[in-house]
Amino acid sequence: YSALRTTLEPTTEGICVIDNNNHIWDFNHQFAEMWRLTPELLASRDSRALTERMQQQVVDGSQFSRRLRELLALQPEQTTGMVELKDGRFIMAYSQRPPREHDHASSNISRVWSYRDVTSTQLAERALREKEARFRVFFELSNEGILLHTSDGTIIAANPALCRISGATIDQVIGSKALDWVVPEDRAFVDEIVRKGLDHRYEHRIRHVSGRSVHVEVMARNIMYEGQAVRAAFIHDLTERRQAEESLQAIAQALPLACVIITYRDPRILWLNENAALLSG
Repeated sequence: YSALRTTLEPTTEGICVIDNNNHIWDFNHQFAEMWRLTPELLASRDSRALTERMQQQVVDGSQFSRRLRELLALQPEQTTGMVELKDGRFIMAYSQRPPREHDHASSNISRVWSYRDVTSTQLAERALREKEARFRVFFELSNEGILLHTSDGTIIAANPALCRISGATIDQVIGSKALDWVVPEDRAFVDEIVRKGLDHRYEHRIRHVSGRSVHVEVMARNIMYEGQAVRAAFIHDLTERRQAEESLQAIAQALPLACVIITYRDPRILWLNENAALLSG
């Protein structure tokens, strides 16, 4: 008993010891603080009143009570579980039956409970799950094609928009090499950008499963995803823009005296005919 007593107070965990008569044998002040227990309740050594007080603080009190009944009935050597409290905290609970010692005090101990506040860890994990859920919604619903590939170029994730741009199924994309979807003439250019880990916007052509090439604009960067370093590429289909440019260029050629300037939205100049170039100097 003396060895057990000396371990109660120095620990940061809340500890409660129950005897063979299901009474509170001992506890430390961390246990009392963690469960907001009154001195009167603890002085009574009444484990039933203690359980009721703890149950009042738990979000799912009925499940908490049911697990305790099962424990009393089955008497397992060890148990582990987590409870969520109404004040927002999360408590990890461990219990075990102590080894039988020769001294009388130790033989009276039925079970030792240890409680640890894991609120910060749980909230961090919850925030991470919520962040991942928001990313998943964006990933699935985005009009931009998105793919993630590892350092060796293996695609580990792709969204429906990318499948629409390439004409491929998700099964055809996942597990393939990202560079294999780039037309052969553009592979050296794209490979250099990937190897250098450059974070900028660029254009190239990808292979459509039908055999044609698709002009795309890509913004790629290295990120952490599910604990590993990957490269994320956001891919915009330039087909409609290319068609518009070709139409405007055809108009410019049909109207040789007109000044035609085609710009991006930002507005950088994409193309201008000879008359516009002469006018602008």
